[in-house]
Amino acid sequence: MKKLYLPVSSADQATTSIEIGKYDPIYKMTYPQLGEQSRYLHKSQGMGSDIPAAPRQIHLDLKQSAVDTKSESDLFAGVPYNFTEWAEKLPRSASKLKGEFKYLQRNLNAVIEAYPHAKRVFSTSQKALSKVRSMTAQVKKAKLSPAIKNDLLHKLSLKEEQLQNVSYVSSGLEVQAKAASKILTKGQNTYVTITMKNNGKQTLKKVAAALNVPKGWKTKTKSKDVNLAPNKSATMTYLVEVPEDAAYYHAYDESTITTSISYKYGSTKTSIKEELDGTIAVLPDVGLTLTPEDIVVNTADVREEIPVTVTLKNYTEGKASAKVALKVPENWGVHPQNATVSFNEKSEEKQVKFTLRPPKAIQKGEYQVKAAATVNGKTFDSTIQEISYDHIGTFYYQYPAAINTVAFELLKPASLKVGYIESGFDKVADYLSNAGLNITKLTAADLAEGDLSQYDTIVTGIRAYLSREDLKANNGRLLEYVENGGHLVVQYHKPGDGWDALKTAPYSLTLGNPSIRWRVTDEKATVNVSKPESALFTYPNKITNDDWSNWVQERGLYFPMEWDERYETFISMADPNEEPFDGGILMAKYGNGTYLYTNLVLYRQIQGQVPGGYRIMTNLISYGAK
Repeated sequence: MKKLYLPVSSADQATTSIEIGKYDPIYKMTYPQLGEQSRYLHKSQGMGSDIPAAPRQIHLDLKQSAVDTKSESDLFAGVPYNFTEWAEKLPRSASKLKGEFKYLQRNLNAVIEAYPHAKRVFSTSQKALSKVRSMTAQVKKAKLSPAIKNDLLHKLSLKEEQLQNVSYVSSGLEVQAKAASKILTKGQNTYVTITMKNNGKQTLKKVAAALNVPKGWKTKTKSKDVNLAPNKSATMTYLVEVPEDAAYYHAYDESTITTSISYKYGSTKTSIKEELDGTIAVLPDVGLTLTPEDIVVNTADVREEIPVTVTLKNYTEGKASAKVALKVPENWGVHPQNATVSFNEKSEEKQVKFTLRPPKAIQKGEYQVKAAATVNGKTFDSTIQEISYDHIGTFYYQYPAAINTVAFELLKPASLKVGYIESGFDKVADYLSNAGLNITKLTAADLAEGDLSQYDTIVTGIRAYLSREDLKANNGRLLEYVENGGHLVVQYHKPGDGWDALKTAPYSLTLGNPSIRWRVTDEKATVNVSKPESALFTYPNKITNDDWSNWVQERGLYFPMEWDERYETFISMADPNEEPFDGGILMAKYGNGTYLYTNLVLYRQIQGQVPGGYRIMTNLISYGAK
């Protein structure tokens, strides 16, 4: 790293400013617009927005520099921008090398100037690639300081990689590499077929496709390299043998199988690595998915029976048989003890239903219920989560097939009836239902014309005003529900989630902005309860310090920054060395009912099986209940 810049808010604080709002004729948009297009793909967070093409500057302040900027403020001051500038850094004794680098830069400029004419881009890139390799050899032999030599060899290696990409794209060589089976199991054989077609205007010589596989795998082929004239094709087929000790797929590992494409044009060789079509993954013979994912055992009201479903998916080729069983904690019962399922084809799924019987005198604490299946004498105990979207493809996440189980006391009003407005961003309704609360998920029709008065409490999921247009449209009915005596609990929102500071809540309530300032990220931050006598902390569960312990990820997000004086506050908390926020729970009387807003990340605690999350949320939604 030569220089370190950090962004600042205005030009008067900056060392330099960069204009990023110019229109790019290749992308046919500005760079901020391109950035928003990428944000649209961050689908789980609802990101991305349409912005106009307009001038826009980024202001940067130089914090550290390892080069002499000579008091110049330009971003690249002191840092050579291209090989012409690098040539000026060379000593007088390397005058020949200076000329060579300037000539190389002219070659590189010619490649850029040739765009978008593919044939000219190809020919100029071949010439530049040959020159880069020649320069690499010269620099290695040259008497230069280690620092300059390392810099030059690094820049040349990057340029070689870039030029091979340019050569490949402009050559018109079309490559399709497919495996007969994308999901593999240990000991399996499969075929990989690579088809190459020359759509360019020049003959490519010694076109080859080598297969790259993990160490220990075996490949066989009778194919050889070929010369490809324009419009000609060639196919290479490999037999791939997966060893019995092959590693299972992991999303962060390099691709299991790739192909290295190479060809020559004149005396210049180009090599490029290509991915196969789709994700190639080695998976267990069978995957086991357990439902539910988590279990709560209420020590105050232990359920006699807890149903569990195991879904088995066959990843082997063809028929298979699997014997599945649950391993339960000591003193727990399970029925049946095991079961056998048969598969007729790959990717077939079968379900087995079990019944758990926790002990009546179960102690509070954490437990695990595990699943395992035996196929051909081998035991498999993993869940395979398949993640597949059009914009990213298919991936797999493997983790132990187990249900995280927690036992604790959760008191609740016997007749409490709760309506939940799901946002799609949390699973709180399901988790509370599994814990024994009476939860009804409210539909668009329910909000528009249903009888809301039947519910003691209505709860909105996190950021529901962003994802539920019907909620925004019927917000008036919710406020009327409160006015008539209902209790409404609203979980956290961001300022841009369709939240109107003056109209969404019954009294003004402004969410913290910029949002990064209005949060408590230390999950162990001390929580000060200012009104411990409130029913929010005494009914139906007595909230103690234990309920604020073992939280995950953070305490709260997007704390309110301003609110009407009619709201009561109940808690305060802060990250280390920061001023405390006291708006984590706000509640106000409105008509005959109550409106409660909380930006505590209770949903993370509930979905993370943190007992305090369940107990605090149950108290918040039980307020006013008999």
